[in-house]
Amino acid sequence: MLGAVVVRVTDLNLVSVATPGRVQVWATRLGSGAPVPNVQLSALAVKYDWQDGSRVVSRRTLAPVRTDAQGLATFSLRDGEQLSVRGQVTLGGQPHSAQLGRTENELWTGVAERARALIQTDKPVYRPGETLRGFAVLRRLGAGTRLPYTGPVTVRLRAGYPDATLAQLTVKPDADGLVRFSLPLPQDVKIGGYSLEVELPAAPSASNPNPEPDVSQVPVEVRAFVKPLFTLDLSGPQEVVSGTPLTLSARGELYQGGPANVQAEAFMVDGYASDELYPDYDAGDNGLRYQDLNSDEVYGENAAPGIDPKRRPDQTLTLRGGRATLPLKLQAKNGQPTRYAVALRARDEYGRDVWARRPVTVYPAAIKFVQPRVEGAERRRVSVAVQQVGSGKALAGRRVQAEVVRVFYVTQPDGKSVRREQRISQSVLTSDAAGRVTLNVTLTPGQEGGYVARLSTQDSAGRTARASLDIGSVYKSGAERQAPTLVLSPERSRYQPGDTARLTLNTDLPVGTPLLLSVNAEDRGQVKLIQVTGPTMTLTWPVTAALGPAFSVSAVAVRGGQTAQAFSGELLVPRFDQRLDVQVTAGSEVKPGAEVTFTVRTSRGGQPASALVTLAAVHESVYAVVGDPTPNPWRFLWGATTPQFEIRSSSSQADDGRGGGGGSEAVFYRSDLREVAAFQAVRTDAQGTAKVTVRMPEGLGSYRLSARAFTRTGAAGEARGEQRVGLPFAVRLIRPRVLTAGDTGSVAVSAADRTGQGGNVTLTLGANGQTQTANSPLQGGSATRLFSIKAPQDAQALTLTASAQRGANGERDGLRETVPVRPAGARQLLSGSGSVGADKAGGNASVSLKWPQEAQPESLTLDLAATPLQLALTGLDAALADPADRWVTTDALSARLSSNLDLAALAGPFGWPEVRTRALAQARRDLASLLALRGSDGWGWTEGSPASAEMTARALDALVQAKGAGLTDAVTLQVVRQQAELLLKKSPNSPVLAAGWRGLGPPLRPCDWPAPG
Repeated sequence: MLGAVVVRVTDLNLVSVATPGRVQVWATRLGSGAPVPNVQLSALAVKYDWQDGSRVVSRRTLAPVRTDAQGLATFSLRDGEQLSVRGQVTLGGQPHSAQLGRTENELWTGVAERARALIQTDKPVYRPGETLRGFAVLRRLGAGTRLPYTGPVTVRLRAGYPDATLAQLTVKPDADGLVRFSLPLPQDVKIGGYSLEVELPAAPSASNPNPEPDVSQVPVEVRAFVKPLFTLDLSGPQEVVSGTPLTLSARGELYQGGPANVQAEAFMVDGYASDELYPDYDAGDNGLRYQDLNSDEVYGENAAPGIDPKRRPDQTLTLRGGRATLPLKLQAKNGQPTRYAVALRARDEYGRDVWARRPVTVYPAAIKFVQPRVEGAERRRVSVAVQQVGSGKALAGRRVQAEVVRVFYVTQPDGKSVRREQRISQSVLTSDAAGRVTLNVTLTPGQEGGYVARLSTQDSAGRTARASLDIGSVYKSGAERQAPTLVLSPERSRYQPGDTARLTLNTDLPVGTPLLLSVNAEDRGQVKLIQVTGPTMTLTWPVTAALGPAFSVSAVAVRGGQTAQAFSGELLVPRFDQRLDVQVTAGSEVKPGAEVTFTVRTSRGGQPASALVTLAAVHESVYAVVGDPTPNPWRFLWGATTPQFEIRSSSSQADDGRGGGGGSEAVFYRSDLREVAAFQAVRTDAQGTAKVTVRMPEGLGSYRLSARAFTRTGAAGEARGEQRVGLPFAVRLIRPRVLTAGDTGSVAVSAADRTGQGGNVTLTLGANGQTQTANSPLQGGSATRLFSIKAPQDAQALTLTASAQRGANGERDGLRETVPVRPAGARQLLSGSGSVGADKAGGNASVSLKWPQEAQPESLTLDLAATPLQLALTGLDAALADPADRWVTTDALSARLSSNLDLAALAGPFGWPEVRTRALAQARRDLASLLALRGSDGWGWTEGSPASAEMTARALDALVQAKGAGLTDAVTLQVVRQQAELLLKKSPNSPVLAAGWRGLGPPLRPCDWPAPG
């Protein structure tokens, strides 16, 4: 068999430096690296469909060009085009050629970003039927400039899947580049995530006749949500020595004001142990980097952690007066720093989880190693800070044992690799006045492997602290030719306009070898041809505003058929001269409906500056549902971005580069419960001041003030404030989000007292022209009563009025809310059957269930059973679940406990052991939850609610049933019986309570009590 291969022999090399819209080509000799002039370059530009990458939209052959005396030539591209280049030249009487982009899509770095829109909505989440209001501040991006965009733009609200546009409009900005818009949401809008987009067209030109528009977008959520009722926080030390007692403080606060008295569960998460240190290559520059339109706040710190729902808590605690302590004693694992996350979970009246988290690192000794730095190339300078655990105090004069080892692998005769270590050095270091120790390490060529520094010291108690740090690696030399050495090290990583950037270039290239320098910022780039003057060179480049907010320097050379490249990394040019200082202040707490004046001040460089300010005041509980996606304006406009460029070589194809209620005789019902108190744009005057007066809503709690400021010359900044609306004595209403016509249900009316006076309160609920009243004592500053409601058959809404009054003539407060009522559709039973057996492929069966075309199903419940009889009983199987959205209340837990016990009793005779096991397991969980709701006098509706005869009777009925199933012990029943007796004396006319008390059986005799211990 004969084979053949085509070998191309050439001494021509092409290097490309691609930026958006432009590709610069450098032609050199492949052997010597000398520039080659007069090379004829032909190029093909292809544009592909952005959705179908294989479909060609356009293809055009560019006019041939020739390289100049430096071997340089330039091609211009239209938006979206990708380039392939072929070069031909005659050298020494022989033709030579080279090619870049053989697959026609290699030379491309994206489309230039010409404009940007900072989008802000009045709130981040909406209910169906609400109106989305928004601002967009438009800026045209230039070299060191951010000026107002003046042309018309398109605003649209899009659904991601399936792709659809819900609303769209065209608006024109004002002289500040500000557009205002409103988008009403339909009542039947689909629940889910949407994208609010602003499309900014680009002006066409002869070289780019169809430019692609810039599109900025921000996420918007549509949910049928109910705002959370309280917030949960954990505070305390984040560092502790192993075995030392640690106490964290838990705090719960109602969003409407006042303490949250709830039961919480604590979990210890992770427990990851490691003594490895990792250098911070950003060097604290994260706050200077670009922040897009989806800020980190959307994914808040207190988002639900990944905890197994079946996992039992490590501790339980009860918040009284909104506070509790969590004692811990955590251990470091394997003698290494161990990182834990302490998670705290509580449930509100709707059964929703509220989380708080606190990271805690446990150290094996009272000393820690932190803040590692690694600098240099072959000669590395390693420094680490030695600090005291907890305080972070720098420890000067501390003796530290240091060892450097080389880790490598040896191949055995059987082909297996065995890990080996070689000690390179061992020394004793002493920390300096700043508490840092410094170690110098040389990475020896030919001694391949990873170099690791290991540090250790002891505290005053003799406990050992250790740390390890990767210093760098030396890679094994292969038989193939190696590229020349080219290392580019910047003097520093941060500059200001007017500075001179100095970089050190180390190389083993011969003197006189040409080098192509490329300096790139955003989508712009410059090239410069220089020569090697020695093994160490100092390169300088003037830093101008056009290089902001970040630039990079690269060097490329060709020698001996190889291409060498070096990159400086990102060098920041933060435009602090474009940062606005913004202040927004509000008054002290006001009554609901009162007028308040917010004061906004803007300054720049310490001097007052007139600026456009967008001001929003939104109830804080809304941001607990979805965080604010709007970024910091200065970081959005001036934050550092990675320069868009790429360097390629035809020889190596290198990849590097890229007024209110209370107090009056008649009850004033608060009904203005707007979540957004203010959303407007104002301009500060020449003194940098603006005053905005608004009438606050009548909803209680904290309203977040967000002020974002912009000048026409590109400066930007933001600030936050707070305005509280509160009452010393207030009523709360906890009600369903929506009702179906004819529904019956329950709502809770609560009184919250911040005065500490205590006493009895009268709680009242009005609905359907009827009034219900209950009296209750204040316990822990709150009192709650459950009232029944019924949705009307022929109305679209049900108006509820709730009030609370202390004593006969004390403070009072009222609240009026409207609950939507939807029509009641006919409930239909849809059934079908199929066979699943070994003879069926894959063991699958398909069953079609259809409903009338005019029907709009609100919810579907699917039951799957082996027999018709089992299917008839599966309605009880829903009790096996413990859905997160179910209210954690005494009546709900009692009913679910009874249902599970009924299901367990039925499952036995029918021979369903799995169903019986699941039902009993859930019954035990329900029993534990029910007992946890018990207060000192019996059961109230929720945790912390005053005991009532009705709720205690429901709990007793469930406990009697649990007694028959053998799930309760005698001691528990005795305690419950004593509480029931006391409550029965207070409510002698409650037959349901008396029946429950009798169902517990006779009291426990002293001889029946278990022995101590």
